[in-house]
Amino acid sequence: MVPLLFAVAAIGSGAAAIAGEEERGTLELLLSQPVTRRRVATEKLAAMVAELGVLTVVLWLALWAGVRLTGMGVSSWEVLSASLTAGALGLTFGAVAFLVGAATGRKALAVGLAAAAAVASYLVNALAALVDELEPLQKMSPFYHYAIGDPLRQGVAPTHLVFLIAVAAVAAAVGVVLFDRRDLHAA
Repeated sequence: MVPLLFAVAAIGSGAAAIAGEEERGTLELLLSQPVTRRRVATEKLAAMVAELGVLTVVLWLALWAGVRLTGMGVSSWEVLSASLTAGALGLTFGAVAFLVGAATGRKALAVGLAAAAAVASYLVNALAALVDELEPLQKMSPFYHYAIGDPLRQGVAPTHLVFLIAVAAVAAAVGVVLFDRRDLHAA
């Protein structure tokens, strides 16, 4: 449930960052101020990252408290690893939602495409063991990189965490560039 909750929160935040403002009619007022589009987009992304950071810390503290209260043999580092990986997975899909919303100005489209990407990623990862044709695609799935290292038992796998963050960074950067170049009057 944790990856699903993080993905939902991040997709909602990423889609609302630019597209939500545009659909509410508040983007024009924001851009009439002496700020660049890139700055607006970057600060919206920073807000999404901060939101996910808070969720990650809350998850870590809740899991840590649960582990301590129940006497489970899970270290604080393993709980933190699982929390960080879930946050990075959410960030990946939030950045995809941001990209689509920044490129199109349509919140529903951003939510829909990011959610579809999350579902497709999950299915590719889950079905790759059963369908040989999906096996080459599995390593491109963010869910593969979320689950492969089993962070709750073995700690964070740095290469998989870097993969998730890199995908999010590329999607975010492309979203910023597309928003900066998009003709807002045509929408």
